[in-house]
Amino acid sequence: MNKPDEQIKQRDLYKLRQLLKTEYHQHLAHAADALLNKDNLEAAKHHLAWAKTAEKLLPPEDAKPHRSLFWPVFIGLLCIVILGLTGTLRLPGAEVAIEVETDGLTFQLYKGINKEGITTANSIQLQVKQLALSNVRHIIDWMSQPPDAKVFLDKIDQTGEIFELYLRSIKDSSQSQIYVTLEDIPAKSELSLRRLNDHNVEWTIKYGKLQGSVDFNAVTLTLESDSDELKHTAVGEIPDTLTFHTEEGTGAPIVLRTDQVDDFRLRQILIEKLSFGEENPPGTGRFESLVLGGKIRLLQTGKIIKLEEADILNLTFFESKPLHRRVEIIKNSAGKKIKGLKLIAEGYVKGIEFGPRGFERDLRPTLLEYIYHEQRLGFYWGSALFLWSLLWSIKRTLFP
Repeated sequence: MNKPDEQIKQRDLYKLRQLLKTEYHQHLAHAADALLNKDNLEAAKHHLAWAKTAEKLLPPEDAKPHRSLFWPVFIGLLCIVILGLTGTLRLPGAEVAIEVETDGLTFQLYKGINKEGITTANSIQLQVKQLALSNVRHIIDWMSQPPDAKVFLDKIDQTGEIFELYLRSIKDSSQSQIYVTLEDIPAKSELSLRRLNDHNVEWTIKYGKLQGSVDFNAVTLTLESDSDELKHTAVGEIPDTLTFHTEEGTGAPIVLRTDQVDDFRLRQILIEKLSFGEENPPGTGRFESLVLGGKIRLLQTGKIIKLEEADILNLTFFESKPLHRRVEIIKNSAGKKIKGLKLIAEGYVKGIEFGPRGFERDLRPTLLEYIYHEQRLGFYWGSALFLWSLLWSIKRTLFP
């Protein structure tokens, strides 16, 4: 027999087997119908005898009815894929409460700090021993302005120079006091606070200007420009006061250095950018973390993450959605529990990453974590039902 004839014979044999397989199942159905509906035993025996004879001609797998594994396996794999996706896909944002102790932080004001502030802070008040302020443009309303100071300031107004203001308490004077009030910092200004040591804090303002006032007594006051210098000692029965305006910190930033006497606490500020890094060395583009410790609490899941020294903490915000529920910046003197500056904040953020440098991880909750935390009982019974359905499908497939 040549090869084409053999192929034709195999095709014919396949067709005959398929036809026989169809008739085999039909005779089984007729036998069941004869017994159940017609009570015809003879007809049922006839159909069963035919089917038994046909079994000898059919392959074993065709003679036995079986269930397809496709759908149970497909459904099981689909459930596994869905669970895997809910375990990897993250929520678009995270509700967080953070407490961070740090040597420094930088933030951008969503709303300005000014006298019109109702829902936000209208001023920042500090009591210090020493003060150094750069980029001063004008001094106005100096209550006890000495004649030589007027000459200095008139000259500055004519030349348009900027100058620096220094105040230092007279040592061992019981009357010595310096109270600083920062009254006007516009929205979108970038503020950096850097703890230099246990007492000294450096404030830097970029992309904004500063207006404020100083109440002082028993101090040495210095005004210094590139071309001139004024030194004045102020001691009186009542404190003196002056109001200052700075140049906008677009080129050189405004720098305020204070030797702190009292602790301070900044409240009711809305911020839309926040970081805990410092470029070191300056101009290199390399940033190091200033974090000393703290903790992060994810409000959607209740998870608490501990911060270690030098951990990276990056937060990103939705546009026009600042941290608003609670923002406090606290500075305690040496000997208190807080090592440096402390930020306490709560709100909704777009992203939060944390960890050692190079190993940061996304802390936004996954869908699975969120569902588990919100509906623990439902999660339990849903998982149990899923496993029961999967096992029952396997049982019915393998052991019909």
